[in-house]
Amino acid sequence: MACGKGVNVLVYIFIILFGVSSWVDINGMWVELPIMVQKLPEGWNLPSFMVVLTQLANIGPLLYAVVAHRVPEKVVIYIIIAIGAIACLLLVFYGRLLQLCWTFPGLIGLAQGAGRIVCRNITTFNVTVNGSVSSIKPDFMDENFSFELFMSIISGIIVISGISFTFLIFHPMSKKEYVKNQESGEKLSPLKTTENPEDLCVNGEHAEEESAIPLTAQEKLQTTEPDQETHVKRFGRKLYLLALVGWVNCLRNSALLAVQSFSCLPYGVTQYHLAVTLANLANPLACFFDLFVHVTSVPALSSLTLLGSLFGAYIMAAAVMSPVPVLVGTLAGSILIVSAWVVCIFILTYVKVSLASLFRVEGKKGLLHCGVATQVGSAIGGVLMFVLVNVLNLFKSVDPCS
Repeated sequence: MACGKGVNVLVYIFIILFGVSSWVDINGMWVELPIMVQKLPEGWNLPSFMVVLTQLANIGPLLYAVVAHRVPEKVVIYIIIAIGAIACLLLVFYGRLLQLCWTFPGLIGLAQGAGRIVCRNITTFNVTVNGSVSSIKPDFMDENFSFELFMSIISGIIVISGISFTFLIFHPMSKKEYVKNQESGEKLSPLKTTENPEDLCVNGEHAEEESAIPLTAQEKLQTTEPDQETHVKRFGRKLYLLALVGWVNCLRNSALLAVQSFSCLPYGVTQYHLAVTLANLANPLACFFDLFVHVTSVPALSSLTLLGSLFGAYIMAAAVMSPVPVLVGTLAGSILIVSAWVVCIFILTYVKVSLASLFRVEGKKGLLHCGVATQVGSAIGGVLMFVLVNVLNLFKSVDPCS
């Protein structure tokens, strides 16, 4: 749309509703983990399975890269939305039989609650000893509403997202809001924006003013004779930023999530539930916070990465010491582990968004490199933690009534 022109609020609402479907299904599953780990055979190892399966899903973007020129983008989006909605519906009916956008799942999860565990003394007759044998076993009390209802809500959100997408593509009201390509005069849909959207708001006067600024002698020298050392520094800086992207996503998307149950469940099911749901809410808050406080300084981003990694180290230490982590059984320990998760996710997400904005300046090429680093870091963390959790069995679970 033209710069300074009033926007249609309804169109923006539909854009938000459409964007929700991108992560609402997988994040809905993560929010349900405190309930699922209590009832599925995988138990505390379930998060590590989910991390690996999520990384295996990256084959989807690879397949799309192959068929991108043959299949219309609109069709692909409809297929993705349909798969998400159908998968959630299947979980409604078959979720109890399985072996296996952030804000909405977190809020729904908080309302659902985590249920309660009541340890009961169960007496059974043992034929071997020809007598009664007593044992203490956990009894899992129901949450505020069921897993099936939760997934039904998530499925409904995805359907609404599909309807919103249809409105954005075909309704005349939304077509009026399409970005206009200044070079060709062609109106572009939201799926075909230019590489540099900010350039659309730079009129001819601004361009003339920028080009009229005189260059100093040193700047002319730098323009005509590029310094080789400068290129080397830029290349090194980019490699360092890509390494940060990989490390942040390794922690944020894989390594820490794989051991979330081991770090939280020793403190209690409620603490695990709060850590999962509040961390999911911290994710969009960090993205929103970036709109007001935007950091581009590499030293500052490095410091934030270090700070987030320290919180991650505390979480990992709690998981390694499971089932007897620091301050287990105390209110202070519960507050610390939940706070560590929320702050860690907030910081790492904020750094992740800030780093992506730095690569966005380079256009598609920079975003491609950032995306590759993101997926590589996430995949390495997922595979490594799967081996540590399920093959080497370095993390230990415990009976809640022991």
